[in-house]
Amino acid sequence: MKKLSLVLAFLFLITPFAFSASTDFDSVVTHPGAEDSTSATFLDTSGDTAFQVETDGDLILGADTDAVITVRAPATFETVTSFGQNGQGDIWVLEGATEDAFETFIRIVDPTADNVITLPNAAGTFPVSVSTPLTLSAAGDIDLDQSLAYTWTGAHTFSADVALNADTTVGDATSDTVTMTSHLSGGTPLRFEGATNNSAWLGLVVTDPTTDRLITLPDASGTVPLLEADNTWTGDNTFNGDTSTFGNATADTVTMTSRLSGATPLRFEGSTNNDFGTALTIEDPTASTEITLPNSFGALILSTAGVPDLAGSIWGELGTLVFEGTSADAFEVRFNPGNPTADRLVTFPNFDATIGIARTAVVSDTFTVDNPGTESFTGAGFKPSAAILFVNFDGGSRVSWGFVDQNGIEMCIDQDQAGATLFTTGKIARTQSSSGNSSVADFTSFDADGMTITWSDEEGNPTGSTVKEIVLFIR
Repeated sequence: MKKLSLVLAFLFLITPFAFSASTDFDSVVTHPGAEDSTSATFLDTSGDTAFQVETDGDLILGADTDAVITVRAPATFETVTSFGQNGQGDIWVLEGATEDAFETFIRIVDPTADNVITLPNAAGTFPVSVSTPLTLSAAGDIDLDQSLAYTWTGAHTFSADVALNADTTVGDATSDTVTMTSHLSGGTPLRFEGATNNSAWLGLVVTDPTTDRLITLPDASGTVPLLEADNTWTGDNTFNGDTSTFGNATADTVTMTSRLSGATPLRFEGSTNNDFGTALTIEDPTASTEITLPNSFGALILSTAGVPDLAGSIWGELGTLVFEGTSADAFEVRFNPGNPTADRLVTFPNFDATIGIARTAVVSDTFTVDNPGTESFTGAGFKPSAAILFVNFDGGSRVSWGFVDQNGIEMCIDQDQAGATLFTTGKIARTQSSSGNSSVADFTSFDADGMTITWSDEEGNPTGSTVKEIVLFIR
């Protein structure tokens, strides 16, 4: 190949092109144009155009591999395949707007394979340095300095996996919110440090679910109870929900050392979970009271109406059963067995009957049988259910014994003037003043304070007969 040497001084006199050394081109054809405008065509050894250069100013092309191509004005490069380099990898030196001793060098590291650097279809500035917290490696990688603390303000969207290492603060005010629309993964997805930043923490451990589960926190302040062997809950605690279970075996015990408040502090569902339950209603106590349940099997005696002093109700007082009766008033019947000194057994018979409480009273009176009519005995203090009547005629030996029950069945035994004993039914008393002259008494009624009988002549015309009577009333 023919070497073409051009002298720098000579070219400066003819054209604005200057060649500082030999170049491997067969010839150079210059094309003078307008003032200060010249183009040059570089021909290879075959006479073909190698490339063309058109310039409106100075253009210096180096002649060897150590030379530098310097562009001192804006230029357009068409079909550029390579540039020379100066042995340090600087293949492109840009002077800038001011021609001085400072240039910008484009340096290429010796490639080990073909590489493609794509410039985006956008205006912008290439980063040549970064500031904290970003780092720029020698290989051109931009990274986030993980040893520093960061504060991000405004809204941020992270579309890929994000790993936040070291201490992380989300939000700078209690009014800030964190919204989670995805799942928190891991067996302990939430860990709480507490007021002191140390090695101890509180974690929420989640058992691997077999289906979707939902735990609802109530709209209330309080302390979350923990499931442990022994639990102590302080302060007011409210357990909501359909079912609360204490213990998992009949051997488990629930110990209450405090008071159960409320008018119905205990409610029992029974074996069937439905809308019906049994509640223990507590009247507001005026003093400390104690109810002792016996060490025995049995059933509670309940008031039929559930409230004292209601018609038909039964309730208890200290050692006493109280019966209201059919009328709701201030009067009740109280059954008090007293304080036994030994075991006692009261047996009720197996038939319908009215239980009678024994009560007696003795009433005396006198009556003149000359004037037949009614006779009232008072002073018993109660309404009798039976009576025994003893009658003596004029203090002599003529006597009569009579009996009447609650059904009005009456009978008597008497001794007449001759000393004979007679038995009479349907009469409560009989007496004889003289032979052929006798009087009898019929039971009329039991009264609130005693009894009424009616005397009449049985035979003849008894006169001058005054009888003395003693009545034993029984209830």
